[in-house]
Amino acid sequence: MSLPTTVVAIVNGMIGGSILVLPLVALDGGWAITLVVILITGFFSFYCCYLAMLHIGDQGDLDQALLRHFNGSKFLKVFYDFCVFIALLLLLMLYFDLIVIQW
Repeated sequence: MSLPTTVVAIVNGMIGGSILVLPLVALDGGWAITLVVILITGFFSFYCCYLAMLHIGDQGDLDQALLRHFNGSKFLKVFYDFCVFIALLLLLMLYFDLIVIQW
């Protein structure tokens, strides 16, 4: 099992795609490595949800909470959304590459 495969599997857990990669990771790495990957993925997912709930506070949704977090600056909010979009785009390309290589 390679390091990039593990990293992609962990990151995909945050966007809900690790369920497709975990069987392949388990075949290559065994049950011990798979257990570690599942635990790390679970921790990151829990911590991301915890941070989201912490920042939402009394706001109606996460979009309003992010706008408040950036002190009402719509430019910073749009820049943040753009950075998240680019990161997800790159991760999805890595995910697609991983699935194509595996099959």
